[in-house]
Amino acid sequence: MKCFFCFYRTIEKAEPQTFRLNFIFLLKMIMMNLKTKQLVTFISAGSDLEKGIEFYKDMGFELQHMDADIAVLSIDEHKFILQKYPKEWMQGNFMMVLEVEDADAWYEKLAGLQLTQKYEGVFLKKPQDFPWCKRVCHLGDPNGVLWHISADII
Repeated sequence: MKCFFCFYRTIEKAEPQTFRLNFIFLLKMIMMNLKTKQLVTFISAGSDLEKGIEFYKDMGFELQHMDADIAVLSIDEHKFILQKYPKEWMQGNFMMVLEVEDADAWYEKLAGLQLTQKYEGVFLKKPQDFPWCKRVCHLGDPNGVLWHISADII
């Protein structure tokens, strides 16, 4: 700390106004609470928000909020925002990762729901092991969002 304050004392003598502004900025940065709480993303439901909500509710997500343009869906302590957003560039160009304890159990659950028969464009792939020590089941939602349902390989 001695070097830090010596440095600032040198600046203070040379440029007092600059020193005061920098010192105030530094104090504010030290006192700020920059801890993050959660990272939430928007994903596209295309033009049919209701169909997207139904799909995710079938998967086990809970609807927390809905209005004309968005729905907040959650599972356990995790959530995302499903948005009525019919832009084609987004369809098929977005991926989500759902980290789970057992990818095989999730695959069995999803296969049993017959989502591929119920929703057009949905696909489900059996879990497979990857070199980065993950076992992943892939699921494509009705709007082309690719879900990686992923578990650690122990």
